[in-house]
Amino acid sequence: MRMSQDKYPALAEKYMLAGVGEMFSGMLHNLNNHVQILEMQHSMLKSRLESGPQTPIQEYAQKIEHFSREITGLAENVHTNAEHVYYTRKDQAQVNMGQYVDWLMNFWRNNPYFKHRVNCTVQVQSRDINLELPPFCLTLCLEQGIRNAVEDYTLLYPDQERSLALHAESSGDKGAFFRIVSQSELREPEPWKEGSSSKPDHLGMGLPVVEYICNCMGWEVELRNKQDETWFELKIPFKKSSWN
Repeated sequence: MRMSQDKYPALAEKYMLAGVGEMFSGMLHNLNNHVQILEMQHSMLKSRLESGPQTPIQEYAQKIEHFSREITGLAENVHTNAEHVYYTRKDQAQVNMGQYVDWLMNFWRNNPYFKHRVNCTVQVQSRDINLELPPFCLTLCLEQGIRNAVEDYTLLYPDQERSLALHAESSGDKGAFFRIVSQSELREPEPWKEGSSSKPDHLGMGLPVVEYICNCMGWEVELRNKQDETWFELKIPFKKSSWN
């Protein structure tokens, strides 16, 4: 039995929240790395300062530079996580393509496998293009494409490095186009079918939710095999649409 359409908005919210929950331990780990290094640098700098005038001033400068670098890294990490609030807004908002793709890749570094095992290639044409849309819809759709690839990699290649490519461009006045290419074949014969999943203990509703959102928004989404790769493609016309 197919799920009624009125259930999909709540399910989309559930998938978004679940995705953030999966990232939470990675967020804390990345922030803690900066904090630990800052504590170490602070302790070393304090020790140098207490050692008296025999310590060359150049050594102070070097320690302060390291300290400053970690503060910058911590601030950038906090800012990336904080921007998740903006990029999951459900009302109409302006999204710059270049800034958005940069944020998405940085945010996914909260996923340990993505951070340490995935070599990500990003190509953004027309970085200055601004889209008017509900950022929630864009983020949920593209994250599902990334998540499918990362989950496959984690299951099939837990100790190997894999590659992922994200291409974004503006097709003149027709709209925006995103493509995510992963090094794995699409193993599920009916990926858009409700409850269909090649992964154990999965609900199998991620792609149906994406399809629902795209139908509401007037977007086009496609998932296909191309040789030994899986291509996830999203086409967004330049027009305002609402999904709920």
